[in-house]
Amino acid sequence: MSKLSIVLITFIISAVLTACAGLDVGNTVAVTPSALVTSKTYVANVEVVNYSNGTSVTNVATSAPVTWADDHITKTITYTFADGTTNPVVSVVPGISSVFYSVNSETVFTKYGDGTTSSTTNTAKTSLKN
Repeated sequence: MSKLSIVLITFIISAVLTACAGLDVGNTVAVTPSALVTSKTYVANVEVVNYSNGTSVTNVATSAPVTWADDHITKTITYTFADGTTNPVVSVVPGISSVFYSVNSETVFTKYGDGTTSSTTNTAKTSLKN
C-alpha cells in the first residue's frame, strides 16, 4: 500500500469520525472497564460491595428466613442477597420465666422465642416450722 493510500484512508476515517462526533444516535451505552470486587461487608440485612475503582454498591437482602436451634434460645437469621451471598446473624434470645408457688412446691414456666414452652416443678425438701 502506497503512502498516498494510507494518508487518504486516514483522512477519510478522520472526516467520518469528526462528522459523527456531534450526532445524537439515540441509544448510547457508556462502556467502562470492569472493576474487581475488593471486599464485601455486612451489617444485618445490608451488604456493601467495594470495587477496585473506588466505587461501592449497597444491596438489601432479598430474603431473611429465621431458624432456631434445638436449645430454643439460639436464633439465626440468614440474610440472602441478589448475588447469592448470605450473611447469617446468630443471636441468643433467653426464655422468659414465671414462677408460681403452692404450699410445698414451685413451678417454673418458661416461654422461648421459638414458641416452645416448658415447665418444671420443684418440691420442697424440708419445711420450716415456727
